[in-house]
Amino acid sequence: MGGRRSGSGRERARRAVAVGLLASVVAGSGGAIARADPPPEPLTPAPPPLATIATVGAWGWFADPRAIDYRGLPVFGWVDDDGSVMVGDAGGRRFALQVRLERNDHDSPAFYVRRDGRLTAFWSGHRGASLEQRTTIGDDITAWGPVTQAPANPPGGRPGYTYPNPIRVGSRLYLFWSGSGSHATFAVSRDDGATWGPARRLFDPATPYVRYVKYRAAGDEIHLAWTLKHPRQGRSGVYHALIRDGALWRQDGRRLGTLGAPIASTAGDRVFPPRTDGGAWIHDIAIDHGRPVLVYATFPAIRDHVYRWARWDPSSRRWTEEPITAAGPAFTEDVREQRYSGGISLDPDDPTVAYLSRTIGGIHEIDRWMRTPDGWSSAPITRRSPVANVRPFPVAGGLAWMRGRYSGYQTFGTSLVWLPRGAATPIGRPPVPLGMRIDGPRQARPGDRLTVVATDGVSGRVELRFVPATAARGGRIVVAARRPLVLRGDRAVAAVPRLPAGRYRVSAWSQQRRLTWRPLDVR
Repeated sequence: MGGRRSGSGRERARRAVAVGLLASVVAGSGGAIARADPPPEPLTPAPPPLATIATVGAWGWFADPRAIDYRGLPVFGWVDDDGSVMVGDAGGRRFALQVRLERNDHDSPAFYVRRDGRLTAFWSGHRGASLEQRTTIGDDITAWGPVTQAPANPPGGRPGYTYPNPIRVGSRLYLFWSGSGSHATFAVSRDDGATWGPARRLFDPATPYVRYVKYRAAGDEIHLAWTLKHPRQGRSGVYHALIRDGALWRQDGRRLGTLGAPIASTAGDRVFPPRTDGGAWIHDIAIDHGRPVLVYATFPAIRDHVYRWARWDPSSRRWTEEPITAAGPAFTEDVREQRYSGGISLDPDDPTVAYLSRTIGGIHEIDRWMRTPDGWSSAPITRRSPVANVRPFPVAGGLAWMRGRYSGYQTFGTSLVWLPRGAATPIGRPPVPLGMRIDGPRQARPGDRLTVVATDGVSGRVELRFVPATAARGGRIVVAARRPLVLRGDRAVAAVPRLPAGRYRVSAWSQQRRLTWRPLDVR
């Protein structure tokens, strides 16, 4: 069923390349990496300081956590090019949880750290016949016990398992997955997965099916965010609910029903309307001081995806949501999956930070975007890449993603790479220092002058934004005025626009990045 991989000489050579590249990154080597007997699709070696975890590998974004911090090292799961379900860490250790299941990135595993410190992996085929689980014998990820199965699906609908998500709350381990009829299903274990209670559905199968769900634990609650059906089957909104005390609830405290008694798939909070911007597809959920935060892709046009961000505002007891940035088209060559956006994930420790993949110069590149009171500010992680960078996932203080050609979820040629914590960025070009200041009076009237001075690396066009200080403290970003400028030499002059009297924040922006801000009292 599984074990340490030996395989053919070609396999051994390619795995040696991955470990060798990882060792060179850890040692700080910047030399070129030679490959013996490359696969049919050419691979582009990851430039330092990127570590190559898998020379060919892919993961989906609905089986999570797909990578985890375990014993001080990030551990990753992926599907290999021969269809094996793999686990590996940044130290170079590898193990095949199941050999040659199928080449399909829907089969990537999800991980759970047991209370005794051992690691359990869950996986299945794409609508597979069973949901597998396997636990390490000790704390060595190359030594695993036997494969066992999760509980059977409830009867009804097309059989199958996909997308496991293990989550512990208190003494209970919840396992969620997409089950029979493509309906979100769950089971509960009180002994860390040794035995399971009966599987039950979350949603009423008489309502539109819910297959794509993101889950996140927070204290004694489990938050879930979902979209209806597959986006190509019709427009869907984004919905949210939470599990607490054996029941399902809306965020405002209204009870939806008892857990295990399926609710309608549209019964939760509707965060994003189903017929706005061509519908949506959920990508991630995180919790910010008790407030759920969601990110998702929307589709104003098939080649014009947009990432959006939403958060519950307890003061108004409603959801606020806003665009982050345009994402470009799908990264896959598969014409059936033209809503495969490059991918977006939230920083679980700070959900005002998102890591996302978007097209720049015709290639999917990865950025770090941060929500500020004045707007979303970006910083590059990859640039001028020869191949696409997609499906980013933060783990162990670093960032992992897929890199390379992706012709389809069964024919991928991507590698899996990891950028360690504290590594220099952006990858692909030297970091460019940017600096700017705004000179002028602290108190001003409309028409008074402000001078923007570039102190380091900024040229060309910049923008001033004026944001009311009261709006900056609230849930929404409200830009009262914008002033586009062109630097002449190292400076540009702007007049304070006509604004209602009050306190404002004025910020300077270049290339979608906030460089500085200062307070301004307008009289």
